[in-house]
Amino acid sequence: MVRILGTVALASWALASQAAFFADQIGGPGFVSPNVMVPNQNVVNNPVFTSVALDDFDVTATLVTNFVDIVARCTGSSANLSVANWGSTGPWQMDVYADNGSGTGPGPVILSFVYSPGSFQVVQKNFALNQNMVWSNALLRFNVSVALVPGKYWLSVVPQEPFNSGRTFWTATSNYPSGSPANKNALLYDPFNSQTYFPTGMDLAFRIDG
Repeated sequence: MVRILGTVALASWALASQAAFFADQIGGPGFVSPNVMVPNQNVVNNPVFTSVALDDFDVTATLVTNFVDIVARCTGSSANLSVANWGSTGPWQMDVYADNGSGTGPGPVILSFVYSPGSFQVVQKNFALNQNMVWSNALLRFNVSVALVPGKYWLSVVPQEPFNSGRTFWTATSNYPSGSPANKNALLYDPFNSQTYFPTGMDLAFRIDG
């Protein structure tokens, strides 16, 4: 189902056929080895610790999306729960923001989707154990069908995670040399204080199919 920009869109569980990627900062058939990780989680019961990673993309002609992929990491003493089943994590929230008008950061949220555990696809995952600290990377796919009119947008895909759960979620920056849009505009946003506190000078590892 497709809904036009500015209204609520419904995510479909049926995996869309993979067309040419509109934007791709991941590369490879799955995911490239993650580069620098930045914190990315909504700590619902202690929001001072919430950190939201965002990146921008430009739409030059009306775009109908199929899915969004991200590269995520889970670390911590309880991260083995995610190693066993990344699909049980979340809920995850995808937000699409308008631009702030200057091209330097997000404006208001114009579309928002919530994916409960099991409603997104784990395309690929791996894990390692280092000094009793488990970490796991995963390529996650969120089906979403929505029409975007031309303009600049910002995207975030963030899991909800309670404080002191024993695990922390991160998102990967891109090390894909042929990535697109690859403009090094990724930001970290602190919603508790309503400010962007860490321009990364990097791109996030995400792709949009459409």
